Amino acid sequence: MSQPHIPAVYPPLARHMFLGELSRLSFAPASPSASFKVWHKGEVIFASEFHRSSDGMVTVWSLSDILEPYIDEQYADFRFTVNDTPLTSYDVSVFFCAKSLAVPASVFLSKRFLTPTDGPRITGPGRFETLTLFCEEPTAAKALCRYCTPDGELSSAEVALGTVAGIGILNVSPARFSAPSGSRLYAYSVICGDRKAEFYVEESLPELSEAFIFRNVFNAWDTLYLSGTREVQPQYTRASAEVDGYLRNYSITEVLQYRTFTGPLLPGMEWVAMSLASSKAVFLLLPNGDSGDEIIVNDCDLKHDNTYSAPVDLTFSYRTASVSFRLADDSVARIQVPRPPRIFDDSFDSTYE
Repeated sequence: MSQPHIPAVYPPLARHMFLGELSRLSFAPASPSASFKVWHKGEVIFASEFHRSSDGMVTVWSLSDILEPYIDEQYADFRFTVNDTPLTSYDVSVFFCAKSLAVPASVFLSKRFLTPTDGPRITGPGRFETLTLFCEEPTAAKALCRYCTPDGELSSAEVALGTVAGIGILNVSPARFSAPSGSRLYAYSVICGDRKAEFYVEESLPELSEAFIFRNVFNAWDTLYLSGTREVQPQYTRASAEVDGYLRNYSITEVLQYRTFTGPLLPGMEWVAMSLASSKAVFLLLPNGDSGDEIIVNDCDLKHDNTYSAPVDLTFSYRTASVSFRLADDSVARIQVPRPPRIFDDSFDSTYE
C-alpha cells in the first residue's frame, strides 16, 4: 500500500511555534486542489478548499488570526491536515506572542522567561514578583540569593523553587527569601535551565504612585511598579432638566482618570511598559497581593531613545473599567463587585513554594 503524500510545508512546522511564525502557511499538494483543515481538541475549527497557484503551491494567509481565539492562556495545541493527511506526526503547540521576535519559539522558550525583558529588575520589601516559563521537560527551578551585613560581609544561599514541567508560574517575591540573622537580602537570581532573571533588592524604595499586574505580550502575568508623579483627572457627565422653573442636575456620573509617570526605569524595562500599554487585561495590584480594579489605558507616551545612561520615564493615562474604585490603601470599594482571583491564592501549586 502506498504511503499518503505529505506535502512540503513552509515554514516547517516545529513542535513549538509562536503565532507570528504562522501568519501564513504554504504547502505543495499532489493534486490540483486540496482540502486544508485545522484541528483543536479533536474538532475541526477551520476547513476550506484551496487550489494550487502557478508555482504549484497553496498558501493559507492570516492563519494566526484563525488560531489566536483558541489560545486561552499561553499556548494551545493544533493539528493541520491536507486532504485528511496530517502535516506532522505531532500536535503543534502554538504560543501566544503579540510581538515579532528575532528567534523562533523553539529557541526563545528554552532560554527565556515569558516576559519581554531579560534585564534586571528592582524590587523591595512588600513587592510581589512573578515569572512564567515553559519547560518541555521537567526542570528544577531555584533562586540564588545574595546577602550582606552592615559590615559588608557577603554570603549566599540557594532556595529551591520546585520542578517545572509545561507552563510554570513562580512566585519570586523577595519575601520568600528571608535573610539570615544580622543580614539583608540585596539581590537574587532566579534560574531554571538556561533561563535567568536578576532582581536587585532596595531597602528604601521611592513611594509608589501605582502598581499594575497585567497580561503581557505572551499572555503571562507580569508586574510593573510606577514611582513617578500622578495626576488625578476626574471627568463628570451631567444630565440636567428644568424642574419648577429651576435647572437641576438629576444624574451625575464620575469617571476617575489618572495620568502617571513610571519614574526612572532600568534598561529593558521600557519593553515591559510597552507590553502594559498594549495589554487587554490590566489590574491594579494592591498592597496585600490581591488584584484590584480592572483599568483601561487610554493614552500613553512611550517615546524613548538609546542615549547612554539617559533615564527612561514614560507616561500613562488610564481610568478604571467601572465606576467602582478601590483605594490604594486597600480600603473597601465604593460598590462591592466580583473581582478576579488573587494571583497567588490558596489554590497556588505548593510545588513552587
